[in-house]
Amino acid sequence: MDISRYELTCAGKPVRIERIPMDLLILLVRENGRLIGREKIIEKLWGRGLHFDTDNSINTAVRKIRHALGDDSGNPQYVETVSGKGYRFNVRTVVPPQL
Repeated sequence: MDISRYELTCAGKPVRIERIPMDLLILLVRENGRLIGREKIIEKLWGRGLHFDTDNSINTAVRKIRHALGDDSGNPQYVETVSGKGYRFNVRTVVPPQL
């Protein structure tokens, strides 16, 4: 992942990922393995005072991140879900050289 270029690649080839999932992935990676709660995700990605289904939007973004990374929700290597709390990126699995 090259945050400065807003680009995700695998073996030198670009990986297609939409804006919101990419923004969430960047947020998770920057937190260096710390748990990020849903409220913080909402605040960072959309701001406060929203009136739409942010829970579904977060779930969809996480699903798209997992798809882009080839991660399995049943046995995640990269994006860990902590039920009722939030998400964290498993920095022990990957050490991104461009961060």
